[in-house]
Amino acid sequence: MSTPTVIQTSKIMPASGPARPPSQSQVDAMAISIKELGIMEPILVRKVGERYEIIPGGGLVRWLAASELGIDIVPIRVLQLDEEACAVSSLLANTSREPIAPEETVGNLERLIEEFGENASDLVMEQMPSLREAAAADPELQARINALFARCKIESEHAP
Repeated sequence: MSTPTVIQTSKIMPASGPARPPSQSQVDAMAISIKELGIMEPILVRKVGERYEIIPGGGLVRWLAASELGIDIVPIRVLQLDEEACAVSSLLANTSREPIAPEETVGNLERLIEEFGENASDLVMEQMPSLREAAAADPELQARINALFARCKIESEHAP
């Protein structure tokens, strides 16, 4: 069986798990773009049962805008991702969008570590430079970040 490259919008569902929903203004702006130019990039999905789940950062705004415009068929690219890869994708999507509060980034990292343990240490290290300044101004956040490092067995000299 070949992998589809287009599918009905009704066979697509948003990613499960915690993610920041897009604002209505983001969806409206995308709808305008789709009206003018069409859907320029496929929606990134993974097969879940008989449906397709949008991977975090894979085109939720495009899908919502297409649905609002009544577009029935959309381009997709099916990816083979396990739960860990989706969780990492979710964190990266949330941190690469509009700026988010350092506390939210720490919360996302805490959830990843809770689920995947010290296997998440590379991702923790990638995110820490952006949290150093915030941690210096907030002792509670500093303690949470230090706990992240400890759970991932990252040496304290790398801590913010």
